[in-house]
Amino acid sequence: SIIFFYLILKKLKIDNFHIFYLTSFLMFNPYLIRYFIALPTMINDIVFINSGLIILLGLINNKKSFMYFGFLLALFTRQNSIFFLLSIIISKFVFKNKSVIEIKDIIYLTILTFVLFLINNEFANNNTIYNGTYSLVNRFHLFTFDYTLLDFIKYNFFPLVVILPIFIYLIFEKKIFILNNINKELFLITSLIVVFMTSVAYVGGPLITGKNLIRLINLVYPLLILLLIMLFELKENKNFLIKFFFFFPPFFIWSLHPTYSIINFFSFLKFNIF
Repeated sequence: SIIFFYLILKKLKIDNFHIFYLTSFLMFNPYLIRYFIALPTMINDIVFINSGLIILLGLINNKKSFMYFGFLLALFTRQNSIFFLLSIIISKFVFKNKSVIEIKDIIYLTILTFVLFLINNEFANNNTIYNGTYSLVNRFHLFTFDYTLLDFIKYNFFPLVVILPIFIYLIFEKKIFILNNINKELFLITSLIVVFMTSVAYVGGPLITGKNLIRLINLVYPLLILLLIMLFELKENKNFLIKFFFFFPPFFIWSLHPTYSIINFFSFLKFNIF
């Protein structure tokens, strides 16, 4: 994950000073590196995270083999992979002949998606027991409104656990807004993937998705960082040691998992939203 993330940042012409800190957002995220070391059975999630990075790496280098391999990994691991295909189709529709995506790519990826979804569906129908969690009502449980206002407020605080640190970093380190100078198709595809993935998790609501919203947002967390970084030119490398000592104590505190850390910071504060 870190290697793929690093390669994309280099292609985006981010200097090593900022790559060091942006990579730290992966390393110290309480729901990423340490989380998957502690729960190796969640290997499908980390493979899915890598698949998104591989697809972007293929697009930014115009290497279709990378893109296809990333799609294959995504299809093997999560149904959310349909959003990768949908994002690329929309991008082709928007950019038309200027797109790096060709019609034949969409045809091949659609066939690949259809075949693997068919296999997965056949297996699920014959080898698993139906789980009501995946019913249409529960997928959009947010709109049933059978939860309290306090539940809803707590629910909307959960994403801040993973996204607030990167926003704070940008407040300190952004130089100028550079939307006109970015790879617009890469930006659109990344935006669509992030929006689709986070939206489908969010609409489960406080009672169905609950705290799991944090883990599901992390499925596109590296892409979210890349999306935000594309929008700004960052400041030049200055005062490395000062910034190191400024940023790393917060990184350490942030890395403490709210539930499973030995130092239970949130219980100490009596702020029991986790």
